[in-house]
Amino acid sequence: MLRRTARWIADRELWPLAVGAALATFFPGYAAYGLLLILLLWLIRWAARGRPTIPCPYNLPALILLLMAGVSLVISVDPMTSFVWAARLIAGIALMLGIVNWARSEAHLAVLGIAMAVVGLGMALLTPLGIEWPRTLEAAAERLPASSTWLTALRGSFNPNMMAGALAVLIPFPLALLLFSPVRYPSTRGAVLRPIAWLLDRAWVRLPLCLLTLAAVPAALFVTQSRGGWLGTGAALWVLLAGRWPGWGILLPAAVGAGGYALWHSDLLTTPQRYLVTSSLSSLAGRGDIWLRALYVLRDFPLTGVGLGMFGKAVGWLYPKFNGFDVVHYPHAHNLFLQVGADLGVPGLLAYLWMLGTAFWAGAAAARGLGRQGKRGLQGLAWACLAGLAGMTLHGMLDATTWVVGKGGFVPFMVMGLAAALMAYSRRGTDEKGSEITG
Repeated sequence: MLRRTARWIADRELWPLAVGAALATFFPGYAAYGLLLILLLWLIRWAARGRPTIPCPYNLPALILLLMAGVSLVISVDPMTSFVWAARLIAGIALMLGIVNWARSEAHLAVLGIAMAVVGLGMALLTPLGIEWPRTLEAAAERLPASSTWLTALRGSFNPNMMAGALAVLIPFPLALLLFSPVRYPSTRGAVLRPIAWLLDRAWVRLPLCLLTLAAVPAALFVTQSRGGWLGTGAALWVLLAGRWPGWGILLPAAVGAGGYALWHSDLLTTPQRYLVTSSLSSLAGRGDIWLRALYVLRDFPLTGVGLGMFGKAVGWLYPKFNGFDVVHYPHAHNLFLQVGADLGVPGLLAYLWMLGTAFWAGAAAARGLGRQGKRGLQGLAWACLAGLAGMTLHGMLDATTWVVGKGGFVPFMVMGLAAALMAYSRRGTDEKGSEITG
């Protein structure tokens, strides 16, 4: 009886896991409860299936990242701050491995593809509410009725660059649903409740959802004024469109580059800066200054880093830069890979690069295998994973907010999990046909 109950829960673990990850990511005061729920679900999966997780190329690098997170808590000069960051990291890894273990069928994968579009829409709608508001709306915000004060409470909850980085990763998914399988998308029956599956299987539900997301995300990206987010989005769209129309892929970089150059030097980009208040570094020189200090951290603390969330303190104490009489504060390294190395040392950085490289390989293998099997809908999801990871990588050259620096750090881990699940499914389909599996 207990084993049957454990199996029933394990077959539906992704939904309570999402709750635990949300608590650990968005609510620091409840992060411990979220982690306890994640641990409980992991133990239930182990009891139900006889192993803590299925064989997966992420298992070893994920274990290294978790071990380095533990080391980070030991060496940190501010364990409470490091715990908040560690909770986000654990939540992201738990989501990634939870997706790999849960998504065992085509219906599960179809649900995840739609879920990515829903998450993108939700983050796009939260962006104008959660980032710093335009000055022209300050007076109106103060006159909001008491019943709407929760709207004003959201302001400043999210960093604009964090939202832009997450949106750059998510925007390929609704576009992939439209380009690869607008009508004949895999059924979601068996993965969710029947009424929900009936709705998700209707093209007249999916298409408006994707169109609404594709309208909301660019608007949110524009409001963030994150040039790194725009560059990451451009890279993501290029990879996805090149996957859909390979013959035209060579022309897309030129078109994107020309359009980006025109926007960069036009008044269109500078106009919102007169009304939006941001706290991000706006110059490449400023980023070069902080990158140099991140390299100092890696040089002086190669084995452990300075601890999760401790970059700003370490730079202020050991490698300060003075602006007149004040020390310039750097909250993070403004580079994804330098930030991982500063937080977790060279072992953590190598493990993260291993995981990211594996995700690219899994996405490419899934796109190739699913294309051979004629599964266009799932092939589109594989290309969306590749596109999102490419956008994250380019954005990561200029910012670190797709790491656990920000509350959107769970998004790349979800994409990595989906890429591995798609590869595993494509290989099972190849096995069923008796064909040779190629790496």
